[in-house]
Amino acid sequence: MKFTIPIDAVPQGRPRFYNGVATDPARSRHFKKDFATLVKVMKRGANILTGLLKVEIKVYRQKSRFKDGLTDNQFGDVDNLAKGILDACKGVLWVDDRQITDLHITKNLADEPRVELSVEMI
Repeated sequence: MKFTIPIDAVPQGRPRFYNGVATDPARSRHFKKDFATLVKVMKRGANILTGLLKVEIKVYRQKSRFKDGLTDNQFGDVDNLAKGILDACKGVLWVDDRQITDLHITKNLADEPRVELSVEMI
């Protein structure tokens, strides 16, 4: 399966704890919800994958947001970018991200933000 999701990826933020309960920051929570919704529409009723998976993620962040100097914090660490995307796909494309045995992610700047996601059964 290959998808191009027209969304600006958001790095997974650190959870906040309230009364001993961990909660995602609002920005991360909204990104995951929006990403999952777009993937559901694009997969057109395909079954959720249950076997071992190879996943490739290409993240393209919007150039104009970083024109005055790019910092790693603004752009997002690749592991935090992957975490939000993988969490969003849980229960949509696959049962759990434990199924992923091979993961490759790159981050780039582009005129149009997007995430290119490729999922392959092993």
